[in-house]
Amino acid sequence: MAADFTFETYGELLDAGLRAGYAFLTVREYLSTDREDLPDRFVVLRHDVDRKPENALSMARIEADRGVSSTYYFRTIEKTFRPELIGEIEALGHEIGYHYEDMDRADGDVERAHDSFAEQLGRLRAVATVDTVCMHGNPLSTHDNRDMWAGIDADDEGDGGEGGEGGESESKEDDSVGGRGRDFESYDLLGEAYLSMDFTDVTYFSDTGRTWLDGDLKIKDYTVGEATKDVQVATTAELIELLGMDRLPRLCLLVHPNRWAGSGSELAAEYGKDFATNVGKRGLTLFNRLGGTPIPPPAALPQILFSNARHYAALQRPSNVSLSDPAVLDAVLEEQSADHDTVFVHAGLSDVKRAFGGDPYALLSGKLTDHFESVLTPAFTSSFRETGLYHKRYSTPEFGAFSRLFFEEADYRTNDAIHSISVAGDYRFEECDHHDTFAEAGCWGQLDRDNVLYMNIGTDWLVSTQIHYIEERADVPYVSRTAHDGVIYYDDESHAKITQYNADKIDWLYFWNRSKIRKKLRREGALDRYSIGGLDLLFFGANDMRRSLADEIAADPYYLVK
Repeated sequence: MAADFTFETYGELLDAGLRAGYAFLTVREYLSTDREDLPDRFVVLRHDVDRKPENALSMARIEADRGVSSTYYFRTIEKTFRPELIGEIEALGHEIGYHYEDMDRADGDVERAHDSFAEQLGRLRAVATVDTVCMHGNPLSTHDNRDMWAGIDADDEGDGGEGGEGGESESKEDDSVGGRGRDFESYDLLGEAYLSMDFTDVTYFSDTGRTWLDGDLKIKDYTVGEATKDVQVATTAELIELLGMDRLPRLCLLVHPNRWAGSGSELAAEYGKDFATNVGKRGLTLFNRLGGTPIPPPAALPQILFSNARHYAALQRPSNVSLSDPAVLDAVLEEQSADHDTVFVHAGLSDVKRAFGGDPYALLSGKLTDHFESVLTPAFTSSFRETGLYHKRYSTPEFGAFSRLFFEEADYRTNDAIHSISVAGDYRFEECDHHDTFAEAGCWGQLDRDNVLYMNIGTDWLVSTQIHYIEERADVPYVSRTAHDGVIYYDDESHAKITQYNADKIDWLYFWNRSKIRKKLRREGALDRYSIGGLDLLFFGANDMRRSLADEIAADPYYLVK
């Protein structure tokens, strides 16, 4: 695959959706179609054109070449309001919508916001047909542009099943501004992309922050009302894997054209802008969350920022894996299993497929169980932090296609509500404290004591949750111990209230310097590295890693993140 957030990768994403049998819908098509008449599998595809409208036109052409229609929401500021370009995108078969920011323009005054909204909507309608709108989220503004619709019933306005023909407010008079209705119908609109979709039925993914993960970088980019989402992906490659898994029948994707690039120089420039923006967002989130907790010592900050930049740059590296003989993988696993009967695996199936073809999960899982007595994988459910609910059978692992597929075949799962582990084989954590994740008496402490072998295959870099355990044991200053209350369901009949203790980064800019860690482990003889046609494989013991890093962390508590 090409580097992430390039036009080439975007085309691969569309191709993956088409191969998997998804119908691509505009927001207009979704809101104007009765629920029972919607396709069984679909992707609602929308774009927020915040800047660089030329990129929007490029993406519109990429889509049109594949027979895909999507929705483009345009701001009406000078740098994006380009009537000829907007008309060309509409002529390609795409929907045009208004990307409104009128509460910001009116400094929170609802009446003035509606006056502005009517004026700007009229400007755009002079250029194109506009049936739906979507708010623009400015992370530096104190206003949420969706608040101008406060008081309306979004279900009535456009529930994705009645074509926006829901019941009217009981009192239009009470719900009006300057004699004009405050609802979507009064503007002859089907609805709003955040407020009018049913996100209990449609799973939402956004590329805000140059990642598909939910989190601190999506300050205002979130759905409103009830929503269901039990899976997370970080990269476009992971999203492509997810589309091919037949796991989510209905999705909504938000793609910002300015974030995607047609050349290496443009990709580097956009990466730099996003990096600076993301640092600011994380700082703002941290300030709001922790009341202005001080940043790291000034002497450490430049190196921490450099490590952060390396982290984002690594995400942009293209894959250069070529087809190889699977027998070579057998030879590597045979060598590693000579001294270890248990392995903890982090895998990227996209590169495994490029290396060996066929079904990458079946091939990898089969070879692992052939060579090791027990195979472990992460089965993490970070959503417990918000939901307080964890079901050992039905809380699906939220990160990585390999982990989700492996979970379906596993023999055992730990009781940790956030960082659970799936096991195929006889390895167990029976004497551990499952609800104190990174304590010495916890599951990750047992992995350290047993020096369990870690294996990375097809990952972008060194991956190991064991580093969290190392940080917690070293009491590094950028990690805080947190408690999360909730309920664990052991099965359909038995459950219990729990408090899950975890160690969370104060994560406005702390990323592990994985390249430095990998090189340190190799120098210490604690890590074996193989390459099979460009497919990277790393092996290291849990305790070997901690002992190799201990002196460096003792000398510099920020060693891992700078």
